Amino acid sequence: MLKRLSLALLLTVVGLFVLAGAVLAVPSLPFSPYGIARLDGGYVGAGTAVSAWCGGAQVRATAARVEAGASWYVNLDVPGDDTSTPAIREGCTVSETVTFQVGAAWSEQAIPWVSAGPALTLTASTAARPAPVAPTVTPTRAGGTVRLSWADLPDDRTYEVWRSAAPYFASGAAGSTVIANAPANCTAAGGVFTCDDAGAAGDPAVNYFYVVRAGNATAAVADSSHVGAFTFGLAPGN
Repeated sequence: MLKRLSLALLLTVVGLFVLAGAVLAVPSLPFSPYGIARLDGGYVGAGTAVSAWCGGAQVRATAARVEAGASWYVNLDVPGDDTSTPAIREGCTVSETVTFQVGAAWSEQAIPWVSAGPALTLTASTAARPAPVAPTVTPTRAGGTVRLSWADLPDDRTYEVWRSAAPYFASGAAGSTVIANAPANCTAAGGVFTCDDAGAAGDPAVNYFYVVRAGNATAAVADSSHVGAFTFGLAPGN
């Protein structure tokens, strides 16, 4: 009887230990860049704000600290955006461009939001930047793949490829999503970017439309014209 009771108690304790471990486990952060922050070629003072932006909205900020004569930023934990609440910007969607400010100046760095924590040196400048220019996008089809191509323009630093089933959608509106980010995950050759949307063509019941949004690593953006790829079903004649 004592042995059975001891075994039951042991199993109970083990079970509680496993449960407690599961409850206390800390999930990995979605996007937490860290590194050195510089402004106009020099280090910034302790307490200088370092912020992350998506879609023209600030989504997270931290304060720089000085160690060994250098300015560092950490804890810039950028959450993912809740797509079910399009009117509220909680964070960034996958592949959406994240831009940064050091103080009130924009950094040269801009990278797509991913579930990772990259080391990233931010080099900001108070100098004015040229406005981004909307690209001219050419759609083609290869089997079930929709291919979008456009020339890389000198005043553009990043490009987001947005997709929706609505013909004249607004980038970031409900039902739209970023499917690619150039130059991060598109092909570049001869000054032309090419992004593929595999499996997007071939179903007459579903047709997609696209906008390529150009950015200059600030909050400024310029959208291309809407383009689309269509599949029509043919009914046999009488």
